[in-house]
Amino acid sequence: LLLNSERDEASGNGKNEGRQLSSSLTSHPLALRTASNTCIFVIASIDAVASPLAFTSYLLAEHPEIQEKVRAEIQAVLKKDGELTYENIMELTYLGQVLSESLRLYPSLPGSIRRICDEDYEHNGVRILKGMNVSVPTLVLHYDPELWPEPTKFDPERFSKANKDRIRPMSYFPFGFGPRRCIASALSQMELTLTLAMLVMRYRILPSGRYEKEPPVYASSSLLGFPKHGVWVKLEKL
Repeated sequence: LLLNSERDEASGNGKNEGRQLSSSLTSHPLALRTASNTCIFVIASIDAVASPLAFTSYLLAEHPEIQEKVRAEIQAVLKKDGELTYENIMELTYLGQVLSESLRLYPSLPGSIRRICDEDYEHNGVRILKGMNVSVPTLVLHYDPELWPEPTKFDPERFSKANKDRIRPMSYFPFGFGPRRCIASALSQMELTLTLAMLVMRYRILPSGRYEKEPPVYASSSLLGFPKHGVWVKLEKL
């Protein structure tokens, strides 16, 4: 849609039908920027969905009582509306809590988030000078027991309406934060919600038996977090 819009604008609302999209893109910087951002948006959303989907499936398999609660919530929405839509997937609040907690344990962007200080600043006696590189370690904060009691425990209730206000500011950012936050975070979360909802309604997710002693190995590249050896679960058709 974005590309079509830029193409029509560049060709006079579609009057010059003979002009090729490639020509339009190279001759109009705005269209080229839109094309580049569109590609980044789509690719980033794929990478940002695959790993959280795998880890959340593992967590649901290991916590059947939570999985059943998710399934009951989805069934209630389907009973009311007949199908999942963009509007009603926003009503899947408990599934949203599950995803938020999964992303706390296994964030999409696990490394340090870096910003350059644009003016001298002092906090609690610590001076940060203009031009200094400030690094915020996402994974360390997500597992800090002062911020998250029992940090290794999978507990979606941390993100419930009753408890959400207790979350300390700047203690949770699985997709980064600020103007350079992951461009595809909103799309990724919507895709995750819809995909998991459809999966849970069609299958019961069961443990594979591979993780009785240790959970899946969480690894990270220079940017993204992922399961080092994949994630294995069993599916039982409902």
